[in-house]
Amino acid sequence: MNENGTMSKRGASMAHFSKFVRPGFVRGDATKSPTTDMFLSAYKGPEDVVLVIVNRANASKTLSVSISGTDISSYEKFTTTASKTVAKDGTVTASNGSLSVTLDAQSVTTLKGSGTVPGGDRSSAGMAILI
Repeated sequence: MNENGTMSKRGASMAHFSKFVRPGFVRGDATKSPTTDMFLSAYKGPEDVVLVIVNRANASKTLSVSISGTDISSYEKFTTTASKTVAKDGTVTASNGSLSVTLDAQSVTTLKGSGTVPGGDRSSAGMAILI
């Protein structure tokens, strides 16, 4: 928190992990840096898949992702930028585990989907993120 009681951008960036990656989630296999100035991590719980993507570039970028073995058809999108703070930013549609998302410049974006998750236990078995 800032001195005036508002959430700092650093705090908002941490919220992408603490709010959406819950106790008991496990990290899935994912390409950690799918392109220049972009970083990705993926997590799964019993009924959720969460992707946290950092775009450090000065321009927006589009990322295509394929998540094997899931029937999740849409992901809630939450974004933090200079003008947004963990803002609900619509939904991203997925088909057969594949989705494409446009990321704001200099942003942290979380995609949270609920549905059938491969190996819905505490292992990362069955879930692979392909870029």
